[in-house]
Amino acid sequence: MRYLILAQGGVDARWQNPDGTPWLGITKHLLPVDGETLLGRTVRLLKRRGARDIVITGPEDDPRYRFAGVRTVQQDQSGWTWPGINALHGTRELWAPRSRTTLLFGDVFYTDEAMDLIVACDEPDLHFYRRPTASALTAHPWDEPFGMSFMPEHHDRIVEVGARIAADWTGVKRPHLWHFHAAWHSLQVKRARDLVNAPGQTVIDDWTDDIDKPSQAVAWLGRYYSPAAMTARGVGPLDVAVVMPWRNMGCPIRKRLAKFCKRWWQDQGVDVIVASDDDAPHFNVSQARNRGAAQSDADVLVFVDADTLVTPDQFWAGCYLAQQSGQVVLPYSEHRRLDSHATQQVIDGGWPKDAGRVWNNHVSGVVIVPREAWERVRFDERFVGWGAEDRAFWAAACTLLGEHDRLPGASMHLWHPKSPDRAAPDDDPRRAANLELGRRYKLAAGMLDKTGWLPQIDDGGRVPADPVAMTALLAEPGGPFAT
Repeated sequence: MRYLILAQGGVDARWQNPDGTPWLGITKHLLPVDGETLLGRTVRLLKRRGARDIVITGPEDDPRYRFAGVRTVQQDQSGWTWPGINALHGTRELWAPRSRTTLLFGDVFYTDEAMDLIVACDEPDLHFYRRPTASALTAHPWDEPFGMSFMPEHHDRIVEVGARIAADWTGVKRPHLWHFHAAWHSLQVKRARDLVNAPGQTVIDDWTDDIDKPSQAVAWLGRYYSPAAMTARGVGPLDVAVVMPWRNMGCPIRKRLAKFCKRWWQDQGVDVIVASDDDAPHFNVSQARNRGAAQSDADVLVFVDADTLVTPDQFWAGCYLAQQSGQVVLPYSEHRRLDSHATQQVIDGGWPKDAGRVWNNHVSGVVIVPREAWERVRFDERFVGWGAEDRAFWAAACTLLGEHDRLPGASMHLWHPKSPDRAAPDDDPRRAANLELGRRYKLAAGMLDKTGWLPQIDDGGRVPADPVAMTALLAEPGGPFAT
């Protein structure tokens, strides 16, 4: 039997950051799960079950697509109009001429149970492995094919049916493999779920799922690495602690939100450390965060404000990605500042998707930090009162540890009156000192141009990031690592 793993198109518009770069700097086939890539997992599961003839369609010159005893073939897909259907005849030269061929996908996470079913198939007719409906487990909102298996006598008809579908197609979206499934059995159906009882298929409905874009990865990872799911798999949950700075400034609304947010984080199954600074006249958030982190030995620290939340999926996906990368992770791509009405919706159990004013470059509210990263880049306690401390930490982390891509999704800032520190006048000396120290952080991080004040530009005057200068800044008197 030959196993053909389709892994040719790893980076397209669906797997990109807004600037066009690949999300996480990898192709979707290389998404890490449990210490191995999706593609590597599929190869391992097949080999464990005795597979000896495995072919991958992918970049031949990329060592991450090459495995011992596996053939990697790069195909020319420039003339393929419908990738999903064309894969049924565009790969024909790679089909086994005298034995069964099983097509699998390089961007699918296969469970052991699913692979057992696939490898054991001995059906005489063309056979599909698929989930014909949405998944309650992974939150994938539609059906998904996971592979198909066929014999040499099916080759000609596969090409014929696939070509006919592509030639006759008039829909806006490209034809899917369920269209091929229906056409193969001459079934007149309008929706994938109409094929629930169709012949020639094995239904797989577990953690097996296709991961095509970052939002799907976050939803899948967030559920897969939640405490309940990890416990069900017989493994210990991620070691995570939430650190929430808090100081009672006499505002009943802020106090109510802090209690609500603490309970919300606790409901996710993590310890919450409510951290305070000393009794200085003005709140020192950096000091509170450092003190809170020192109270825990958790592998991952999540620094949250007492007024900001992200979805559980974003939270757990971010914790996992931070742990495996060693970098600081922002588990959101947009920051939404809610009004009082939308805030009440959240308190009542809702999650308003389009509410609030959006900030796209926010770097605080929920920040996920591996412990080793915090030990190398701590919060600078020279920032007193409100302003610049969050971006300074982010600048230092990006400079010394590398910048991690954001996770798609929103963070929700719940409404409350301004804090006294934030309401201070612009000429307040504390604010001026914060902004000047923050400017020096940005300069060391390469976020400013040669004047040291203007936003980053691309005219050649930009100052590059300087890890040596950043390290020296952290070691200054009063800094996190002063000697």
